[in-house]
Amino acid sequence: MPQIIIKKGLLKIMDIKNAIVHKIEKKRHHPSIIIEKPTDETLEINDNLLELVSSLTKLYGSKTGRGYGEFIDNIDGYPLQTRLSEYLGGNISFLAFTKRAMKILKSKIDDARLATGGYLLFVEYLNEESHSFIIASIKDKKGLAFDNNLNLNGQMHLDLDKLHEMAKIDITSWSSGDEKYLSFAKSRTSSSDHSEYFQSFIGCHELANARSMNELLVAAVREYGITNDLTPEEQKNLRGIVLSYCQEKEAANEQIDLVMLSQRINEESPEKFISFINENEEEYPISNHFDPIKSVYKKFQFFKTRKGDVQVQFGLDSLGKNVNLNSQDNLVISDLDVQFIAELKEMM
Repeated sequence: MPQIIIKKGLLKIMDIKNAIVHKIEKKRHHPSIIIEKPTDETLEINDNLLELVSSLTKLYGSKTGRGYGEFIDNIDGYPLQTRLSEYLGGNISFLAFTKRAMKILKSKIDDARLATGGYLLFVEYLNEESHSFIIASIKDKKGLAFDNNLNLNGQMHLDLDKLHEMAKIDITSWSSGDEKYLSFAKSRTSSSDHSEYFQSFIGCHELANARSMNELLVAAVREYGITNDLTPEEQKNLRGIVLSYCQEKEAANEQIDLVMLSQRINEESPEKFISFINENEEEYPISNHFDPIKSVYKKFQFFKTRKGDVQVQFGLDSLGKNVNLNSQDNLVISDLDVQFIAELKEMM
């Protein structure tokens, strides 16, 4: 039965094929206990499930850092990909796949001393673009509600204000051999104990080539300024903020954190930049943490190009002032130093 999710103001068809939730309970420093659904039935595909999946995908697309990776080539140590292939190949049922997946999760979470477990939601769906699979970790939180007698009671609710962990596998891309087929939500700290065991459960390692990540960041910041109709002065300020942040991180020998950078870019709307990145993940598949590369991020300050033995470099602040591109696409540099002009004439 087709479901509809609203994304960026457009209606997007999502056909949920299968969904189920299991639970894993764990006290810190103790082994975990798997609690499976009492009946061997998947979740009913209804408005409640749609609301839950919509909330998760919205969080995934706007409020979280993200990593991109691929399955580790070690099916004995990381068997989830094998179990998923068995299900997709029709060798086991969806229910059997999720039960086997929970056993894999248990083996990983038992080694994470501080982990506390939670609900694991498995969802398989089709949309206009691809066949996808998501696995999300959800927890409870305390809340208040009035009962039938209008008394105020404390109740437990699903915590949908933040996404603890989630992985998305693009089955279509994975099957066709594309590189970008697996992404996962990441905690704000790169050393999160929870992140490590969840990634180990999925069986993936992060693809985060620092140079390519920096290149994508430069391109994303430029497009972000254009998309948001920033004035030349506002774009200059934006570049300055990102440049300063990258310089700080390099000086401190720390990684760039997209979530923290997004907060620095716009303190009033701290999620705006990270939302832009996540909504345009096909163009900008940027991991949440990566090392700053000075030779790349200095493009926020300088433009440099070479053709043959001719090299041109100028500060971006000069663009539109004494450095311009005319209607014939010729670079025009004005207000040159008198001494430079004199020396140039002597050479001609």
